[in-house]
Amino acid sequence: MLRLWTFAPAIIICAGAIIAAFGGFWAAYRQSNFNTEIRAKNEEIIRLQQANINTLKGSDVCHFVATYTPDSNGRFPLTSINGNEDPIYDVYLIIRSHVDAPLDTPEHQAEALHYMMNPERIEIGTLPPGAKQTNVFLEPGYYQIDIRTRYNKLTQMLRFGPFASGFGQSYIVSDFKGNIFSKNTSPDGYSKVY
Repeated sequence: MLRLWTFAPAIIICAGAIIAAFGGFWAAYRQSNFNTEIRAKNEEIIRLQQANINTLKGSDVCHFVATYTPDSNGRFPLTSINGNEDPIYDVYLIIRSHVDAPLDTPEHQAEALHYMMNPERIEIGTLPPGAKQTNVFLEPGYYQIDIRTRYNKLTQMLRFGPFASGFGQSYIVSDFKGNIFSKNTSPDGYSKVY
């Protein structure tokens, strides 16, 4: 027994070292859990801030189609299509009518120049998600629709009118860098704009 007393300080120091090591591992474990919780909360804050920015900014891309039912003057209402969850703010359109006539005579050239140089600017406002009929009515034809929003500029080429025994339309939506966001022609065989 007397011999153990000679090692008592070493045993106490060793036991203290084991307890200190255990305390260090326990602190590291708690810190790791704390860091995981903080990381999860930061990711949640980032997600909520991005959702808030998206709500304030709105989405960026939309397009317009002509509905199949004309008004009493034979003009067709445009319907906006916003396929995103967020609204699109401050939308206005600059509509230029393209003449399908060939540019073979001075009259056809003058008519085409008139339509290109005198666009119609129309304020649309906020476009909610989904489809919404606008107060814009167009006669069947071929149009360049410059779509301006608070944060984006798009161009849509739209052609619509009678086809076979029904109605056809074709459109393509792109930005000024050439990125295509949407295009469609219906029915098959209708003259495409892309």
